[in-house]
Amino acid sequence: MDDVIVSLDSVFAVVRYHTWWPSANDPFYLANIEENTVRTRYYQPDTAHYVPRLFIDGLIDGEFSGPWEELIAARDTVGSPLELVGEVMPSGGIDVDVVLVGTEEPLDLEGPLRIRYVLTESDVYVASPTGPHWYDQAMRDMVPDAEGVELEIGLGDTIYESRTFPVDEEWDIENLEVVVFVQRDDSTKEVLQAGKWPVPADVPNLSIVDVALLDPMGDGDGRAEEGEEVELILSLMNSEPWPDAAAVTATLREADASLTLIDSTADFGAIAAGDTVDNAGSPITLSVADYLLPHRTVFTLHIEAEPGGYAADDTFSLVIGHPQILVVDDDDGATCETSYSDIMAESLDLFFEQWEVAEQGSPMEWLLNSELVVWFTGDDSTQTLTADDREHLGAFLDGGGKLFLAGQNIGQDIGDEPFYHDYLHATFVDSATSDIAIFGVAGDPVWGGGIIINQAQQSMDVVSATEDADSVLVYQNGGVAGITYEGEYRVIYFAFGVEGADESSPLVLHRHQVLSKALGWLGLPVEVSGGEPVGPESALPLCLVHQNYPNPFAEMTSLSYVLGGGEGYLSARGVWDGSGGGRDASYRDAHVKLAIYNIQGQRVRLLVDEPQEDGRYAVGWDGRDERGETVSSGVYFMRLDARGERSVRKMVRLK
Repeated sequence: MDDVIVSLDSVFAVVRYHTWWPSANDPFYLANIEENTVRTRYYQPDTAHYVPRLFIDGLIDGEFSGPWEELIAARDTVGSPLELVGEVMPSGGIDVDVVLVGTEEPLDLEGPLRIRYVLTESDVYVASPTGPHWYDQAMRDMVPDAEGVELEIGLGDTIYESRTFPVDEEWDIENLEVVVFVQRDDSTKEVLQAGKWPVPADVPNLSIVDVALLDPMGDGDGRAEEGEEVELILSLMNSEPWPDAAAVTATLREADASLTLIDSTADFGAIAAGDTVDNAGSPITLSVADYLLPHRTVFTLHIEAEPGGYAADDTFSLVIGHPQILVVDDDDGATCETSYSDIMAESLDLFFEQWEVAEQGSPMEWLLNSELVVWFTGDDSTQTLTADDREHLGAFLDGGGKLFLAGQNIGQDIGDEPFYHDYLHATFVDSATSDIAIFGVAGDPVWGGGIIINQAQQSMDVVSATEDADSVLVYQNGGVAGITYEGEYRVIYFAFGVEGADESSPLVLHRHQVLSKALGWLGLPVEVSGGEPVGPESALPLCLVHQNYPNPFAEMTSLSYVLGGGEGYLSARGVWDGSGGGRDASYRDAHVKLAIYNIQGQRVRLLVDEPQEDGRYAVGWDGRDERGETVSSGVYFMRLDARGERSVRKMVRLK
C-alpha cells in the first residue's frame, strides 16, 4: 500500500488504526482505544477476531493483499455529489474549516450522512508485538468523536463546518495531517467525498487566553454598560512547538448594534513560542449605546503575524449591560449550580448573571440592579444568609424585587432572625424531617404534582407560612415545605434544595420542571416539558418597569420598561425582538405615563406621556425636576401607568 500512496498521493487520503486482536496490549491500539474500537466495530460488527482489512471509500475490497492500486484508481473515476474544500490553521488547537457544496452529479444525497474529522501523524514508531513498528497516517484523534457529525445537505446547498483538535505535546507537528470525509451511515458505508490538508508547522499558533475589560471613564466595575467607553485588553499565547511570532496584530471584527468600534486594531509585537503577551499598551476601544437590552455578544478577533503570512480568527464573548436575572451560588463550594444555573441556561434557555458568594462575597450592588434573583444555599447550615446577605436582600425586596430562595438548613440557621419572618414570611418549625415526598397543596393551579427527595438531603426544614403568605408545598407526613408571598414584592421560599429532587421516575416533577414553575410564578414566562407555559396568566403583568441602572446613581440613570408581557419579559434570553405579546389587542397603542415621585408622593418629573405599542422601552433621567433643577439626594420612585395597571420601583439618588 505504501507504493500505492506514492503513486496516487493527490487522490489518496489514508487513515490507519489498530485493533485489539491478536494483542490487546498493542501500544498502537492503546494510543486511542475509543476511536479504534468504534471504527473497527463500525466496519466489522459481527467479527470475533479482527483481521487486517482495507476499506476503499468505506467499501470492503480485500484482506491482507489484493490489487489495491487498480481498485483505488477505479474508485477515482466514480463521480461524487459533493465538493469539499478546506483549510487548516493552528489557533490554540488545530482548526479545520471546510465548505461542502451539493453538486449536480448523478449520485444522490439521500440517506443518513455523517461527516468525520480525523487527525493523523506520520513517521510514528510503535513497539508493537505484532506487525510493523513504523507507521504513516496513524490515527491520533477524531473530533468531536469517532461517531462524527450528522449531515443534511441537498443539491445546490452550501454548508460551512468548523472543528478544533486539541494538541498533544508529544505529536510531531511537521508530520500531522487532517482528513475529513463524508460517509453514508447505511449498509454500504460508502464515502462520498474526502479531503486532506497538512497542519502548517512554519507559522505561529496564536490564540486568546484571557480578556479584560476596563471602563476607566465609567463606574470601574469591569462591565460594558450604557453610555460607557471601554477598553479591551486581550492576552494572546503562542503555543509550542510552533515557531516564534513577529509583527503580531489583531483586529476586532464589527461588533453588534449596541457597540461602536473606536479603535479596532491592537499591536502585540513579538510573541516567543510558549509566551503570552497582552495589548495593554495598545487597547481596543469601543463605546456602548446609551440605551440597550442586556445581552451576551460574541466577538471575532482576526489575528495576523509572521512568519508564513499567518492569519487566523479566534472568538470570545462578553456580557453587555447587567442581566435582569441574578443567580447567586451560595452553596459553600458545593456543586448545586448544576441543578439551578445549568438547567436555567441549557434547559430553559435563560440569560442571567452568575454570582459566586464563596469567591465574590455578598452581591450588594449587583443585587440591587436585578429584577429577579435565584439564591440557593445547598447543604450549608451555619452561613446560609449572613447579616450582609439579609440586609442586601431586604433592600432588593423593598424595591419590588422577585426572589426564589432554596436551601435545606435556612430555617435552622436564621429562623430566629427578623428577616426570616418579615421577608420570607415563614416561621421555623423543625429541622431534619425524614420525609422524602413533597406535594403541591390541593387545588393550587401552579404547584400541582409531586417531588421525591433523594437520599442526599438529610436536613430539610419544616416551616409554616405567616398569615399574609401561602403554603404551596407540603411534606407527605405533615408540615410545610414551600411558601409563596405576593405583595409589594414576590418571594418563593423552599425549605429544601431543588438539587434534592429525584429524577428517576417520570411520574414526579424533575428539577427543570420545579424551576420552571417557580420562575413562572415570579412572572418569567418559561416552558416545562411539553411546551405549556407555566404560571397563571395573572403572573404576567401587562406593564412592568424594571429596576433602574445604575442604582444608586449620581448623574444619570436608565429606566426600562415592558408593555404587554410575553416574550422578552425580564430580558430573559438577552434578546429583544420588539414584540410584546400582550393578551388583548385592545390594550395595544394605549396611553403610557412614566413619572418620578419623591418620598412624599409628589411628582418630580414626567418622563413619558404618550400612546405606545407593546414592546420594550428605555428612557434616561438626569436627576432633574420639571424646572430643570437638580433634585436632592434621597429615595425616589419611578411609576409606570399603562394598560390599566401600575408598576412602581424604588431608586436612590446620590450626589
